[in-house]
Amino acid sequence: MGFFIVVVVAIVAFGAYWWWSHQKTEEAFQTLLTRDGLQPTSQPCGLSDGLLVMLRACPKGDRRYGLKHGVTGRVTATVAGAAREVDCAAFVWWWEERQTSTDGKGHTTTSYSKRDRVVGAIALPTEVPSVSIAPEGLLTKFGIGGRGDFQLESEEFNRRFDVRVQDRDRALAIRLFDAQFQRFLLEMFRGRSIELFGRVLLVAGDPAGEDSALFGDIKELPGARRDASLVASRLPESFWRGLTSDPGSSGGVA
Repeated sequence: MGFFIVVVVAIVAFGAYWWWSHQKTEEAFQTLLTRDGLQPTSQPCGLSDGLLVMLRACPKGDRRYGLKHGVTGRVTATVAGAAREVDCAAFVWWWEERQTSTDGKGHTTTSYSKRDRVVGAIALPTEVPSVSIAPEGLLTKFGIGGRGDFQLESEEFNRRFDVRVQDRDRALAIRLFDAQFQRFLLEMFRGRSIELFGRVLLVAGDPAGEDSALFGDIKELPGARRDASLVASRLPESFWRGLTSDPGSSGGVA
């Protein structure tokens, strides 16, 4: 009887905490929208769930996935050598990972755990090649295993980041990863993922610094928008010059 009471109390306490946390998160979300003049969005910079899940920054997982707490608003950012007013968004991307366990009798149980990450996104003024920059795998950092990613002259950069780019865009990738941009990523974005896709730049992972006035995942959304704008402003001018499209107009995905 005592054990039953303990279980009931634990369930009630967990439910109460979940309700309180949910309410605090929703209040923080509304506070952010009002305070920063933002709008809720389910398609940051025009990207639907179906497009986001194609990116390394937004894993599909093993079952369900999706976007929550998306916000968007206009910012003035220096992109492609000019100050432009563009869409800048942030959101929480979640997915489920399968976990299996086997008991002493050989019975296997399958369950799913929910994971998430904060992502910032900013609209670019023109189409760009698809480039993915993710943290390098642990084994590869120590020289174990092969490398299938795009290699640069800097061994330190190669140890820290896994870069994927299509063969036809290798010349543009060389323009993108000049010495200054590599140094910028090494100093400020280790452990983060950056992706160029269509007319959008995305930065995934926990931003430096949290907004103490907010709660839960919401306190990281302002930093995610800031970091997306910062990375976009550091894309080298030589990279933009290498594009055939005219970067004179701003917007979202074409």
